[in-house]
Amino acid sequence: MNPTLDQLAKKFNTDKGNWSHSYTRWYSQILDSKRYDIQSVLELGVGNGASLKMWELYFPLAIIYGLDINDYQSTSERIITFKFPQEDEEKLKEFTGKSLDLIIDDACHIPKSIMISLNVLFDFLSKEGYYVIEDVSGKFIKEILDFVFQKKEEIKSIQIFASGNETIIDSENNETIIFIQKS
Repeated sequence: MNPTLDQLAKKFNTDKGNWSHSYTRWYSQILDSKRYDIQSVLELGVGNGASLKMWELYFPLAIIYGLDINDYQSTSERIITFKFPQEDEEKLKEFTGKSLDLIIDDACHIPKSIMISLNVLFDFLSKEGYYVIEDVSGKFIKEILDFVFQKKEEIKSIQIFASGNETIIDSENNETIIFIQKS
């Protein structure tokens, strides 16, 4: 039997699990049925590589790309990492010559950087692929969503979930996760 995403999060000690941000429940709800269809994943913000390892096991057929300002080297053939800041538009364009099924922004959490990455990378997202923005502070939701809605012709759906056990998304201290599905 395949481990759940939350079990993998716990195994690799990533903060996406139900004991921390509780993002694994939302990822599972949206992506469980697509586990074997997803071929390419990019995560912005690698940290210690824990979530890259989690994604590698969760998506058994996917190549997992990681991008961070710090150097992280993986020994896995299916995990490929790059070192540069997420707001470097030229490097993002050079890096992304391929279609990506899932893009996760868990990098610096600064609206300007989020919007630069989203603007460049959304074009490389596959049809019906997902662009996920993690840890969006309640005080930045409107700013980021206003930017996202500029791409409304290209968007199939947007789902916003609160972090942890929170149910209210408009708090300044609350963090959210935003799933944007491309048409």
